[in-house]
Amino acid sequence: MLCKAEVTLNIQNIMSTTDELQSNILKSLADETRIRLIRLLSKEILNVQELCDILNVPQPRVSRHLSVLKTCGIVTDQREGSHVYYRIGELDGELQLIASYIQSISEQNHPDFERMEVVLQKRTVSSKDKSAHLADRWDEVSTQLHNSFLVTLCLANLIQEKQVIADFGTGTGLLLPILSEISSVLYAVDHSSEMLEYAKKRCRDKKLDHVKFIETDIESVQLPEPCDAALLHFVMHQLSRPQQAIQAIAKTLKTGGRIVIVDRLNHEDESVREELGSIWLGFMEEQLRDWLTQSNFTNIKFQTIITGSAADEIQCFVAVAENKAP
Repeated sequence: MLCKAEVTLNIQNIMSTTDELQSNILKSLADETRIRLIRLLSKEILNVQELCDILNVPQPRVSRHLSVLKTCGIVTDQREGSHVYYRIGELDGELQLIASYIQSISEQNHPDFERMEVVLQKRTVSSKDKSAHLADRWDEVSTQLHNSFLVTLCLANLIQEKQVIADFGTGTGLLLPILSEISSVLYAVDHSSEMLEYAKKRCRDKKLDHVKFIETDIESVQLPEPCDAALLHFVMHQLSRPQQAIQAIAKTLKTGGRIVIVDRLNHEDESVREELGSIWLGFMEEQLRDWLTQSNFTNIKFQTIITGSAADEIQCFVAVAENKAP
């Protein structure tokens, strides 16, 4: 049992640690560049080079400021192969003191947000360019990702009655013949005109006459009618803003409508950037659950699937969620 003096000393130590932490948090805010970094990262997940381009600040200086913010827990990092992306951390504990302040500066207009949109547009352009480059050999290349078991699992989560279904990131339309069997209306959505030309030819050859093609970025997608189900089959890793895509898709779904996402778990295989046009090296379950929850989805189910050979296995997932009423 601790004596009174020991209890008093422990309390003093805790208070001293708390005071030091609060002091460090406040000091971290006493710099214009760090405030700009916080403002940007409260909106988007960005890597160091993107932050340098937006702020017009040298990389060593940006990295130094990020290190200060990371030490305090205001920002966290996530490695994507050779890239490191930063985001705002969990603003709990002592950091609750500045949560409302960070929210307020994220809601203000600022020139940095305009420059950020330019940088994010580069991501989108890069993804479109890669899609165009891969279009004529996508059916062959995508065998690295497409898997009959995963397709079956997708359909098990989609099948009900005849539904309005949207295949987001349809590519060359590999799944359209299957999806057409369970849909009354089928939207094939992709940002690549080259990919959609192949998808249209596939539908003509298969005589699929109820497929409607929409060329648009998924992050800003709008459909003519609400959907019963939305599918993203190995698409998320190619999106410049995957969280915004989920938010946009939520608005296309009916209340109770389902979203089904298939992709790889977080990995370190850099080769997919060139081979598959990947921006992101997979996703973590916790990250995806957060994005779905923030986008008004509920009843989230997440299942991990291992594909490939024992020597070259690939960890994938199928995530399913339902759209809540507004």
